[in-house]
Amino acid sequence: MGLRSYSQFGPRASEVGAGISSATPEITSPVHHVITTATLTTIVPPQAILRDILEIKLIADSVFSWTTSGNILGPVSTTLVVGKAYGFIYDKTTGKWYSQQLS
Repeated sequence: MGLRSYSQFGPRASEVGAGISSATPEITSPVHHVITTATLTTIVPPQAILRDILEIKLIADSVFSWTTSGNILGPVSTTLVVGKAYGFIYDKTTGKWYSQQLS
């Protein structure tokens, strides 16, 4: 599956969305840069998800973290590194994002 099919975001979605600057970002594209040092608590999926699974990448432009108190599951790396990409997979059935660190 992966990020090769951008149709899951709709025909007008940009490949790289606006920078994330809040603790509850709204996802509009398969890739977003994180420009905040806030702790992400809830990632708001696109309103119309066309598939049961959705994959996104967040690129750390600043050191950020996430917590499992909202709809994000999975371990938080002890050191998030600026310039690294972090992947999340959304399961429409559970309503949760599952984190994965990318190299």
